[in-house]
Amino acid sequence: MTDPPVPPASDGPVRIRAPGPGDARVLVAGRDAEFCRWLGPGDAEPRPAACIHAGGRIVGWVDYDRDPEHDWLAPGEVNIGYYVFPADRGRGYATRAVRLLLRHLAVRTGHTVASLLIDPGNARSLALAARIAGAVEAAHPRGRYFRVPLTAPAPSEPGAV
Repeated sequence: MTDPPVPPASDGPVRIRAPGPGDARVLVAGRDAEFCRWLGPGDAEPRPAACIHAGGRIVGWVDYDRDPEHDWLAPGEVNIGYYVFPADRGRGYATRAVRLLLRHLAVRTGHTVASLLIDPGNARSLALAARIAGAVEAAHPRGRYFRVPLTAPAPSEPGAV
């Protein structure tokens, strides 16, 4: 099953959209030691599900996958990843982008659960998980593991997730 591309979506201050020409260069240039610490070296040509925009520019990315190396994923479950450039951290962009991605996954895909596997030392990501409605922590030997049920918002709740 191939998922549909992430369409542009916004909650006001933050917008996500599928990557376009030249975005990979911007995403690579935004990496720092924190990126390498939590995510490893990264791809030379990253292709995340969506770029995060704020203030009219790219400030990071958000992604999801069913990588076979993620042997902890149950059927219907996807792993969520994200990164915000150093100068843009601490403004809520990652939380907002993850919420927008969760809405896309709930409305436009057949996935049923999104998960976040977080290193216990990654305080910013742990704080993000605490801000995601419905995230429930479960035991995992590799870190702090949060599962979020993917349910489509009711029509009267356009921005809910």
